[in-house]
Amino acid sequence: MNWRSFLATLLIGIAILIPAALLSVRLDLNFWGLKVKQAAGEQFKKEPRDTAVFPAGNGETAEKPDTEAETQPAAGHGERQAGREPAQQAGHQEEPAEQPEKHSRVVYLTFDDGPNTVTTPQILDILKSHGVKATFFVTGCNARLNPGVLRRIREEGHAIGNHSYRHDYAAYRDQAAFASDLELAAEAIEAVTGTRPVLYRPPGGTANLNHVCREILAERGYRIAGWNVSSADTDPHGVTPEQLINNVLHGVARVSRKGVPAVILMHDGTQTGGHPAPGTPGYIYAKNREADVAALPVIIKTLKEQGFTFGTLAE
Repeated sequence: MNWRSFLATLLIGIAILIPAALLSVRLDLNFWGLKVKQAAGEQFKKEPRDTAVFPAGNGETAEKPDTEAETQPAAGHGERQAGREPAQQAGHQEEPAEQPEKHSRVVYLTFDDGPNTVTTPQILDILKSHGVKATFFVTGCNARLNPGVLRRIREEGHAIGNHSYRHDYAAYRDQAAFASDLELAAEAIEAVTGTRPVLYRPPGGTANLNHVCREILAERGYRIAGWNVSSADTDPHGVTPEQLINNVLHGVARVSRKGVPAVILMHDGTQTGGHPAPGTPGYIYAKNREADVAALPVIIKTLKEQGFTFGTLAE
């Protein structure tokens, strides 16, 4: 081979090798770039789902996944409105973790947004006549407005929990707002009952609590209480007693089959404690309390006949 042939062969080899090398480097960079992007993206992974605390017997508590995804029962088809429970309450939330079979026949009645001078006394009369205790999650503003009713709740042996001061979702905007709202409500409740609440139910459900809110609650000794059976009594289109009864009984049957205690969400008041005028957004919500009162005796009687017992979330 003369020097011209050698040079030609060398140039051809270089022409072939350089693009291949560049392609290899490019692929290598793409590979590592992809890895870097994946690593950086790990910080945006979703936090674990919210949990709500339920009684597990013998003073223990059990946590349940609590999601926004709901299955609508007969009466549930409302939109979320400011200052009231969001639409997902019209359905059911995921059940607590599986509990021993002995808990499958336990029911916890819970009432939110009171005390109310009209509805709450009626509910207390019904509970007393049936020998049933319940848990009332009250707002601080209603505690101040209706101290006599709150006192009666306490005196008749029902549990009382903190449900924020005014059921205002603005309390979730930052750490200071949440802590302030929590304390205002606790002070209002303690001023009437003489005892600071240890149960807390967040407005709209536990899905609204981030890790900062949870840390604040833990530091102050609160137990977070969700629910797994909704009466759908916040439906802005209105709910009949029959629909409410159906929602509750079907919900209790659903969770009891899983060996889980049923925590029923109902309401005895409106967030502001007033009586909305006809034509206002809160009017139907307030009217739904009449359905709660009419349905409650049937719910209690039916569940007792089915072998269920009742307790409070403070037990």
